[in-house]
Amino acid sequence: MSRRDDILTASAQAIADVGVRGLRVSDVAARVGVATSLIYYHFTDRDTLVTAALDHVTRQALAFRRRPGAEPARTVERLLEQFTAEFVDDPEVVDHSRAWNELRASAVHEPALREAMAAASRAWTDDIAAAVREAQAAGNVAAGVDADGVALQVAVFMEGLDSRWLTGELTTAEAVHALRDVASRLLQTPGS
Repeated sequence: MSRRDDILTASAQAIADVGVRGLRVSDVAARVGVATSLIYYHFTDRDTLVTAALDHVTRQALAFRRRPGAEPARTVERLLEQFTAEFVDDPEVVDHSRAWNELRASAVHEPALREAMAAASRAWTDDIAAAVREAQAAGNVAAGVDADGVALQVAVFMEGLDSRWLTGELTTAEAVHALRDVASRLLQTPGS
């Protein structure tokens, strides 16, 4: 990993630990073991660092869903596995979920973060829609299923589950079960 990647990883961890409002550039520098000036060399200001951390978290989450060895989402079962991949008791995945939730909540109050959050949400939803279309092309999801509509509903439902899972309101198994149930219904052609 490059120093820039180390800084982004540390920023995401700091956001997960103390939130966006609690994020201090000097604390990120201490986590990485670099001078604060190096962070400002890579990122012009704190807002740029936060936005870059959001992009980093999004890329990491998408990469996790497409991890090496994972089969393409050509079947409904593989789609469901891909959708539920974020609900695992893996510390790195949990930290990314915590950071994502904090960044989304902060975007409500920080206009500078809104556009980046909207772009990250679109990337996530587009990825889900592409997976649904792949399963449709393989003949495993009916052509009449609206891939974009399913993707939006799955993404929104995942975010609601995510916050309940992170606060302990739902166990990992309960979150996975709920998401599989809802996504299975959404992937059916209306009236089937």
